[in-house]
Formats: sequence, C-alpha cells, structure tokens
Amino acid sequence: MECLLGLVFIESGFLELHWNKYKNLTSECVNRIKRNWIIAGLLHDVGYCLDLSKHVIKHMDIFSCSPLLSDFSDQLDKNFSENEKKLCKQLNAIFDYYHDEKLDHGISSSESVRYLNQYLYDNHPAAPSNEWLAEISDALSAISKHNLTTVLIDPEKNPLDFLLILCDHLQEWDRPRLQGDKLRRSLSAQLHRPRQGISSGSDIVRYLQTNFSWGSCKVIYPEDLKLKLTLFYKDSFVENFEPALIWSQNIFDFQRVDLKSLPTGLNINFTSHHVLNDDLRKINRSEMELFEDFCRDDKGRLGLMQWCIYSKNNSFNCEYNFNAHNKIEQYTLKFTNDTKNISIDKFPKNIFQDYILFKDKMINKLGVLTI
Repeated sequence: MECLLGLVFIESGFLELHWNKYKNLTSECVNRIKRNWIIAGLLHDVGYCLDLSKHVIKHMDIFSCSPLLSDFSDQLDKNFSENEKKLCKQLNAIFDYYHDEKLDHGISSSESVRYLNQYLYDNHPAAPSNEWLAEISDALSAISKHNLTTVLIDPEKNPLDFLLILCDHLQEWDRPRLQGDKLRRSLSAQLHRPRQGISSGSDIVRYLQTNFSWGSCKVIYPEDLKLKLTLFYKDSFVENFEPALIWSQNIFDFQRVDLKSLPTGLNINFTSHHVLNDDLRKINRSEMELFEDFCRDDKGRLGLMQWCIYSKNNSFNCEYNFNAHNKIEQYTLKFTNDTKNISIDKFPKNIFQDYILFKDKMINKLGVLTI
C-alpha cells in the first residue's frame, strides 16, 4: 500500500511542484523516478524475514526441557549471532552510513535489491553492474535509510528518502506482514486488559483523509500547496493500542528529517485523529494528560515529559489539540522548512508495558473516586 500512496503523491505533481530538479523532465526521466519509487515502495521491507528468523530463535525456550533440542536452539542462536556480525561488517563496507553489529531490515532489503536484476540471468554475475546501481540509486538510498534512526534524511538530496518514511507512517492499516512491535504491544495490552479477541495491531485505522482532489485522469495537488493528511483511528481500547505512544514514536521517527532542507513552499500537516475511549471518558482524562502523569512519575522519562509540554504548547513542528466537547484528540506533525524538530533521545526500556500498568492503575483508582 505504501507503493500506491507514493504513486498518488507522484501523479499529483508533488515532486515537480516542490523540487526544481524534477521540473520539465523528459518522459524517460519521469519513468525512471516511478521505477525507483515502485521498487522502494514494494521492496523496502523484504529484509524483515531475517529479523523474524532472529526473533524465532529467541522464542525457543519451550525446548529447554529437552537437552537435545535446547542444545540445538543454543547452537542456532550462537551461529546466527556470529554470522550476523560477519554480515554486518560486510554491509558496513557497502553502506557507509551504516555502522552496526545488528542487522537492520532496511539495509538487508537494499542489499537484496542491489542484485534484483540478476534474476534475469541463468548464471548470476559476481557483482551488480554499475549501470544497474545507477539506475536504482534513489530506490537504494530510500530503502536502506528508512529504518535507520541515526541517519539524517535530506529531502533536498533525495526526495524519495522523505517520501518513503512518510508513506510508511501513513500506511497503518491491513499491512500484509506481521508487525512484531505492534503484536507485542497488543499482546501486552491483552494480558493486562483481557477482552474478547486480540488485535495484531495491523488494523487500527479506520481511514486516511487527504485534500488531494481527483480529475478525470489525474490526481490534483491542493491549489494552495498546503497538503493535509489525517489518519482516523479506531477505538484504542478495542484495538489494543496507545495513542500517546504512537504520537511520541512518530516524533522520534521523523526527527531525523532535516526540515531545513525541505523546499520553500512545501507544507504538509500529518494528523492523527483519536476519539477518547470510554475508560478515559469515565475518569474525565485525556490520553495526553494521562501520559504526562506517567512521564512525570519517573525521572528516566523527563525527555518524554518535555515532549508533552512542547506538544501542548504547539511548539516546534508539532501541535496537540483536545476538543473537550466532542472528546477528540488530534496530534499534528508539521513539515515545512521554517519549523524545528522536537528531539527525543530515546525511549525508556519497557515503556509500553510500564505505561499499560500505570494507565490501568490510574483508571481503576480514579474510577473508584468518581463513583
């Protein structure tokens, strides 16, 4: 779906409207851009299979009662770790902005795409041709960087880098793959707040609303050049997710975008729309208020506490609004070259589990007081 979303952007004139280097291109150049985007949009997550293999080994504790199976799983873990370090060292030499001993699925995906054209040959060449690498250079850059939180995204240098992480965050429904982090969050929520059924975390959005318009044969970019993208989320209690953690995670993911390198005139508002669930209505508290209390409760969360304050003051590149009458919370990220990113250094370990426990405790405590 990320691929289709990006094609909507491209067909609307998003690139040529804002980037001079995309103006007045030949049809072949336009097709090359589309080819690069289709490759990036479709294949940026194929490296997940290596991540899943690693995580499967970590969940073989059930075999611990059998000495034979336990030894086998231990050897798998040891061999995987040794080969992972070896592979990462080789990948570090290829991608000069990647310096890690742990595999990243974006880097793995990009390395796979480097050899993609060799499926056309019966005898695979030893290395990809320079012509092929030059042809897909924009796709390789976008794929390899989309999950590296320490690598700066420079929209001026390669707009597809920015477009991929934007579309990756917009596409929050019916993903055709298992979302490990979301599943773990959902399982944790289910354990602490049991209810009928369990969500995989892949269907938490009702729909995406934009102010693109539709001509007879073309997607039309907003006339005032102010693009509005709004994700309308489902009930957070029913679907087992935490809005405040989504907001803060989005800030963390997008803080690597160099906003100053965005083209003058580009203006994108990316909004998350949440209706307050019944539990919070009963205690008359918003998601942001409860998360702020949680952050205040531990000095290790002071960075997130500062983020809460900035958000409520509509500072930097974010804007939080709460409609008390309709019980609606909206969190907006603003992408223009005259705004500044909020910086979140890191997320405390086990923050999701800790927040779930804190939230349940406060809901039960305040619920009793309001009876």
